Amino acid sequence: MASHGIGGWLETTVIPASTSAAAFDTVISKGWLSGSAAKAIAKALQRHQGRRTASVRSFVVTASKGPLAAGEKTDARSWGRELADSANTR
Repeated sequence: MASHGIGGWLETTVIPASTSAAAFDTVISKGWLSGSAAKAIAKALQRHQGRRTASVRSFVVTASKGPLAAGEKTDARSWGRELADSANTR
């Protein structure tokens, strides 16, 4: 089965309105040349599901297959806690 990516998946999947959405990706650098899959996912959620993404983040990796760059694991954990706290206050 061929993969159509997140955009194709969002076209055929219904995410309940009560479910919060967040998007993240990994990038090799935060320079101007690296695009953001997380932003593209957020746009696809808006386009296909009519909903906004609660949070969008990019985490830097040291190579195309990782690992996370220094400090990124801590940032990812903090972001995860923020998302959990936000979900618990709804």
